[in-house]
Amino acid sequence: MRKMMCVLLMVLAVLACNTNEETVYKSDNLSIKKVGPHSYVHTSFLNTEQWGKVPCNGLLVLSEGKALVCDSPSEQAVAEELINWIENEKEAKIQAMVPTHFHVDCIGGAQAFINKRIPVLAYEKTQELLKDKDVAVRAVPGTFEMIIGGREVECRYFGAGHTIDNIVVSVPGDEVLFGGCLVKAAGAKKGNLEDANEAAWSGTVQKVAEAYPTVKTVIPGHGATGGKELLDYTITLFK
Repeated sequence: MRKMMCVLLMVLAVLACNTNEETVYKSDNLSIKKVGPHSYVHTSFLNTEQWGKVPCNGLLVLSEGKALVCDSPSEQAVAEELINWIENEKEAKIQAMVPTHFHVDCIGGAQAFINKRIPVLAYEKTQELLKDKDVAVRAVPGTFEMIIGGREVECRYFGAGHTIDNIVVSVPGDEVLFGGCLVKAAGAKKGNLEDANEAAWSGTVQKVAEAYPTVKTVIPGHGATGGKELLDYTITLFK
């Protein structure tokens, strides 16, 4: 009974957080939801043999005619759709695309950005893992900050988990954290462990939770947006 009550409270917390979301664009392949004053979740799909058609989240920051995309849709055509919406509908210039790790659900559509002369900035470990995949990315340190139209955005590496190179991205002014595949949605299973370090995962997310004590909105790599309870859930899942 106690376990069921905890699960119910978690679900209610997620639903409460999701009521603040506003869908601003939707097609068969891409949806974009506003989750903060300058923060959006873009969701596209990855076709897999094991899990079927998997929804994949990314972060979009828009401010004063400037934009930052974190994680690309896995298909180039869908990445182009996202770019077109940002440039044409929001009349914003994309400053960079930042993948949160080297898997295809983060980097698959990178060429669409490169074709538009938009720099792809990848953590040094990510760049190393992509060397044999013919993706032209620019290596950056594990922790770096960007100013997007006056908005501070922090990209930071805390340790291994889903992969050895997974970073998180925070928008402090919006109290939004994009955890990528390092963070699990409420009720999610462990998922793809092919390149994971399960022993380190819980401790890495604990560091993330301690670094961002005031965060209100947490975006996982797959599944519904929530609050800080997603960090707690992920820590418990991998303990």
